[in-house]
Amino acid sequence: MEAPDQHPQDEPHGKGTLPSTPSPPGTETLTVPTPAPPPTPAQEDKQVAVGGTLTEGPAVAPLRPTNLYDEAAWQRLLRDELAEGLDKGRAAFEALLKYFPTEGKYWQQYAELEMREGNNANVENIFRRCLLSCPHIGLWRSYLSYIKKIKEGQSDEREAVTKAFEFALEHVGIDVNSTQFWKEYIAFLKSVKTSGQHEDTQKTMAIRKVYQRAIETP
Repeated sequence: MEAPDQHPQDEPHGKGTLPSTPSPPGTETLTVPTPAPPPTPAQEDKQVAVGGTLTEGPAVAPLRPTNLYDEAAWQRLLRDELAEGLDKGRAAFEALLKYFPTEGKYWQQYAELEMREGNNANVENIFRRCLLSCPHIGLWRSYLSYIKKIKEGQSDEREAVTKAFEFALEHVGIDVNSTQFWKEYIAFLKSVKTSGQHEDTQKTMAIRKVYQRAIETP
């Protein structure tokens, strides 16, 4: 992640929350409260940054490195705060993503943290906030894995997983690293159980269409 040349205390342009986007398939039902607004400049000025490390001043405020584009410092923050517990880990991710709202690898780590804790509402809120603004293959892989996991054995599994794959391929299917998504989608369609010749024919046609799209995709 290359850092623009700027004064250590300057804040990056375009920081803040991501624009509102449609809910990715599979994330429409669960909701969580809207995140609290960012702190005011006066609040942020009360924090202390020492030698590239992250410390907290007398007032409650997000931590940040001296150089807002120092990725190593942000990574230290995440490691140290996660060691203190889930709530502090969340606060660290929110602080980082305030300045890097399209950095997919951190959204992925944030989502996977909530997955491990079984906090589905938080996971889905994270995906709603970031997917359409982050064409990061790892992030989208986490989204697909999540949908497949929560829909396994459900009556709407086939429909939900199909929608998720279609959604992913629509947005990142031309990425050079998306080959595995196409393979997994075809494997999923092949695994679908059918009953009767009509369903067998529909299944075969669906698989052929995906193969054709994969071949035609640059």
